[in-house]
Amino acid sequence: MTDKKMHDDMKALTIIVPSYNMEKYLAKCCESVVVAPELMEHLEVIVVNDGSADKTSEIAHSFERRYPETFHVIDKPNGHYGSCVNRGLAEAKGEFVKLLDADDTFDNQIFADYMRFLVGGVDDGSLAEVDLVLTDYSDVDCKGMVFGRMVFKGKANVLLEPKNFVETKMELFPSMSTFRTQMLRDIGYRQTEGALYTDLEWGTYPMRGIRKIWYRPGAVYRYLHGREGQSISAAVVGRNLASMEKVLARMVAELGDFEGDVSVAEFFQRKLRSVAETLYYSYFVFAPFGAVNDGFARTDEIVKANSSLYNTAGGFSFSRRFHYPYVSRWRKNGRLPLSVIFLARVYSRLANGIFRQN
Repeated sequence: MTDKKMHDDMKALTIIVPSYNMEKYLAKCCESVVVAPELMEHLEVIVVNDGSADKTSEIAHSFERRYPETFHVIDKPNGHYGSCVNRGLAEAKGEFVKLLDADDTFDNQIFADYMRFLVGGVDDGSLAEVDLVLTDYSDVDCKGMVFGRMVFKGKANVLLEPKNFVETKMELFPSMSTFRTQMLRDIGYRQTEGALYTDLEWGTYPMRGIRKIWYRPGAVYRYLHGREGQSISAAVVGRNLASMEKVLARMVAELGDFEGDVSVAEFFQRKLRSVAETLYYSYFVFAPFGAVNDGFARTDEIVKANSSLYNTAGGFSFSRRFHYPYVSRWRKNGRLPLSVIFLARVYSRLANGIFRQN
């Protein structure tokens, strides 16, 4: 497969679908990956039911019955998103692997073309060298209307180096990424369990093992915005900042002293900055008023382990228009006044920005 004939038990692509109480969305999600029979035989879809209390498992098994050679359902106790990814990755038979959240979908036609690409490879055989295939993605609302699109800024349909990706200054969004399964296993990839926001890890740690990258234009992934209870909503963020702390602490511990490729090290430092800034900011505008200063103290303790990150964090500012170096002010006084926190939250709501930063 992909430039070589695969063994009979191997697939071109494994899609892992972490699912928790997704009865309203899972059927549409699964339908979006159903393609022509000649492509389905090269596709594996692993739906990991994370201890759901609704009809998630029933819906997943209905697809397993309809497409037994493609769909595989794992029912397991609740362990959060990372545990679903780890379980799916352990059982994946695909040469490549991609995540699809159960409330999101693929553009079926574009995905079918993408599958043909993965199955057929490229004429010169260069796809065999690739550890990361990048595609675009669309932002959709709850009515299914596209209101935005993320397009990779690099060259298409040629072999790229990690440095070519780093030069774009883009995030490695999970919705854009398809990884070589063996590469993830070779680097011992394992996602943090028992916490939210571990998709940040899927877009970070794999860079340690990537040799070559291929960008194929086309918005395969359709990312849903506006669902009630979504992990990026202000209410959910405010209740789960301990999860983000856990993810940041692991990133600082594992990436801060990376000594490999210079461009990859630069990527890791930029990622650490982004996650740290998001955590400080989220405590500033989403945490209960009484938890802000304690949250800053815990976050600051985490970033102290990386001197470069600690110094950078001192320059974090609330926004370009409302310039307030909130981290350095907190460090100077040991607290932020309630009046400042209140004004920051009013500004944030008026600006309609959940993660509005520099």
